[in-house]
Amino acid sequence: YLMGLGSHLYWMNRLALWGILGFAGYLVILRNIFKSFIRLFDQEFRSYYLLSLFSVVALGLIKNLAGREIYAVLFIVIPGLYFHVRLGKK
Repeated sequence: YLMGLGSHLYWMNRLALWGILGFAGYLVILRNIFKSFIRLFDQEFRSYYLLSLFSVVALGLIKNLAGREIYAVLFIVIPGLYFHVRLGKK
């Protein structure tokens, strides 16, 4: 219930809700997931993925990210576009 209330800055809201240890654990989980994705991509697409990741982090610094859609884009849509293009070239 309290997860969506009064959260103008997404990352600061997570830090306030979970504390330093909970937020650090959250960042470690996200880092491990993103590192595994980055290893799958070639050098050219890796820079685009890092750019999209940076844009989501920057967006979370200035506003609330509003749910699961952002994570679905980072975890499913963008890698799916990469593999769709790679499978289409063969």
